[in-house]
Amino acid sequence: MSGKSLEGVSMPTNEDGRNDFPSARADDSTRHEDFVRLFAVNHQRLFAYIMAMVHDRADAEEVFQETSLMLWREFPNFRPQAEFMPWACAIAFNQMRKFWRQRKRDKHTFSMALLEDLAKESVEMEGELESRRRALSECMKQLPQRDRRVVELYYGVKTTAEAVAEKLGKSVHAIYKSLNRTRRRLFDCIARRLAAEERGNMTT
Repeated sequence: MSGKSLEGVSMPTNEDGRNDFPSARADDSTRHEDFVRLFAVNHQRLFAYIMAMVHDRADAEEVFQETSLMLWREFPNFRPQAEFMPWACAIAFNQMRKFWRQRKRDKHTFSMALLEDLAKESVEMEGELESRRRALSECMKQLPQRDRRVVELYYGVKTTAEAVAEKLGKSVHAIYKSLNRTRRRLFDCIARRLAAEERGNMTT
C-alpha cells in the first residue's frame, strides 16, 4: 500500500506524497499516540476485512486510505474503554457502502447487508468473510423458494418489511417471522459448512 511509515504503520498519503494525518500538537499528543498504537495493532486486520469485502486490491487500498483518514478524524469520539476493531470495522463498512454507491455497484448490496446482519456482533467475521460468502451462497440455494424470495426482497432491494408484506400479500408479522426463521436457518447452515471446511483443512 502506498503511504509513509509512521512508527511502523503504513499511513495514507495524498497525491503529492504528503502524509494526510495532521502533526500532533502538544495538547493532543496523547490522543495521537493512542491512535497510532491502536492503528498499528489493528491496521492489517482492518485491511484484510476491507479486502475480503472489496476483492480488488486497488479498490481495497482506496477504501483503506479513506477509512484511515476517517478513523483519525473520528478518533476524538472513540471511547477508550471500547474495543477498537468493532469501531474501526463499522467506519470501514460505511466507507465501503459510500464507495459502492459512487460506482453504482449494487450487486454487492445483498450479500453485504445479509452478512452484516448475520454476523454483526462478531468482529472475527473479517478473517473468514470469504468462506462465509461462499457458504451463504450455497445455503441460500437450500432455502424454500418462498423464504428465499422474502430474503431477496428484504435485503436485495433494501426495502422495509411493510413493503415486502404488501408485495407478497402477507402480514408484516408473517414477514418478520419468516426473516427470523430464515436467519437462524442460514446461520446454522453457514456454521455447519464452516465447521466441515475447517475439518477438511485439518485433515489435509
